[in-house]
Amino acid sequence: MLSLEKKSQIEESLTQTKTIDEIFDFLKEEAKKTVNCDGIVIYLLEENQYLNLSYIHLPKNLKQTESIYLHSRVHYSLHPHLTECIENNKILNIHKRSLAEDSYIRQRFELWDIEQAYYFPIGKKSEKNLGILQIFNNKKKFSIDTELTIQLLLDIFYYPAAILLQEENIRKKKDEAIIIREKYKQLLSISANLNKIESFHKLYRILIEQFISFFNFDLGFIQIVNNNKLITIDGYSSHPDYEFIIQQQIDYFQNFENAPSLNPHEPSQTLACEAFFNNSPYYISDVQAIQRVKMREKDRIALEMTDKQLKSILIIPIADQTQSIGVLQLWNFSHEIKLGEIDIEMITNICSFIPSILKNRELYAVIEKQNTQIKNEMILARNIQKNLLPSQFPNLGKVNFASLYEPMEEIGGDLYDFIRLRERELIGIFISDISGHGVPSALITSMVKIILDNSGGHKLNPVGLFTYLNEKLQDKTSEYYLTAFYGVYNIDTKIFKYARAAHPYPIIIRKKELIYLNGKGSILGIFEKIKLEEKEFKLEKDDKVIFYTDGLTDVRNNAHIKFEKIFAEVLLKYHALPIKELIQNIYHELIAFSTTKKNMSDDICILGMEVLE
Repeated sequence: MLSLEKKSQIEESLTQTKTIDEIFDFLKEEAKKTVNCDGIVIYLLEENQYLNLSYIHLPKNLKQTESIYLHSRVHYSLHPHLTECIENNKILNIHKRSLAEDSYIRQRFELWDIEQAYYFPIGKKSEKNLGILQIFNNKKKFSIDTELTIQLLLDIFYYPAAILLQEENIRKKKDEAIIIREKYKQLLSISANLNKIESFHKLYRILIEQFISFFNFDLGFIQIVNNNKLITIDGYSSHPDYEFIIQQQIDYFQNFENAPSLNPHEPSQTLACEAFFNNSPYYISDVQAIQRVKMREKDRIALEMTDKQLKSILIIPIADQTQSIGVLQLWNFSHEIKLGEIDIEMITNICSFIPSILKNRELYAVIEKQNTQIKNEMILARNIQKNLLPSQFPNLGKVNFASLYEPMEEIGGDLYDFIRLRERELIGIFISDISGHGVPSALITSMVKIILDNSGGHKLNPVGLFTYLNEKLQDKTSEYYLTAFYGVYNIDTKIFKYARAAHPYPIIIRKKELIYLNGKGSILGIFEKIKLEEKEFKLEKDDKVIFYTDGLTDVRNNAHIKFEKIFAEVLLKYHALPIKELIQNIYHELIAFSTTKKNMSDDICILGMEVLE
């Protein structure tokens, strides 16, 4: 039990802690002293239902393995005990004998030689849960007051920890934004190279080559799932001395009998299998420190196969939200590789694009043709983005289309698309605008394009498409958000079914009358729950529909008057022109109005549809 004096001492010490690392190191030490346990692990809860193993103290005989587990992640909803602890805010007292042989927790008990462990939710009934505190013993039993003592300790630590975690998250987001800007060129270069590869072999080879080059690893290889086995299919090293190591790994683990099995009901046979199942990277900066402790048999075989001392290893799952296809392993022998969280996250993010790239090789083949003559990275980025837009308009006979897109910088955040649907009489029309402009907006625009291409039947339903898009963008856009308009037009009935997500109202020009396609809708990418409204409008022959982003109407002249003040007048002035000439004249009027492009603070995107019959 904690005495009042001890409680006061802890509270006083907490006032001196300034960082989240200090506070959880303090909690770890106090818990160890208070209940005299063999090991302590603190998992912090992330927003996407993952638990991040953020702090760890193992017994002396396992001390060298701590770096293996530190910052590994597990999806708690896949494991009943972790789910019960988190969602029911329940303390669990677990004995090894009570665990199923094939459970994730039983596997950890075996690796760490645990007989009994407590799992404490770091939270209060009416407050946000911060994670899980695990304490365990190898042989000895816990005292009868363990549960109450630790709970009192967590009650003392909760609010200081919650405040510092919130401050730390804000600080991290700011720091990450700066680092991401600097590293985006590397990401863009790698992605550009991957996007233009059509064969699987070349795609994997380029992936390894780029990561070896950027992060100074000696070699890398790819393991792909085949009939529930993790087969080593390819590898690469820029050093001839390491080519024989790659060939050894391929020759041995390409053999179906030697390759590790992927059975979710059995303990993982290798660390790569665990990375695959948990969809979580594993980074060991100092492999030599763990080579003398208990390892999985196939991991030991892989290491003993080389005649050189392995220094660092990084294992990254190749997986997106819907599909896991394998892992990437990067090894280094010459020196210890130091990677930060941003480095690992960037590699993980790029690997997460691979399944989608493999599904959409035709899209990226177009980019290959466009990028052959590119000499600097920003010009490359602009050409890639241009290829996200339609290269030609749909030839439907009964309607004509036209468009104009002028990004404020080399690359922008506006996107539009004409989506051919399985019903030939239907055509989908999509336009969107990412808040801000430049590199971050362009990156999110690329994400939106990939999500659209993989949205399947959602494209038949405007509200359904926006709901799907919002779900996929959650926690991926930082402070950026998306406005959009999507409509499905039936060329036979002339019915236009649409929804808008806080986007400017499209305008129908019917002779000398302007009709606004209004409707309610929330921005996308920020809020988990959004409100949307689906509406219909019947078009008529000779109707023209103008879609646009707010970069058009927000342009100001030297008198600080917005173009939206004269926009309706401009539309009526040129209402009788064909749709292409109408859009060109809108842009000419905009240039004359602004007098200089310096008055344009955002991308300009105008899309038009004209009903011919």
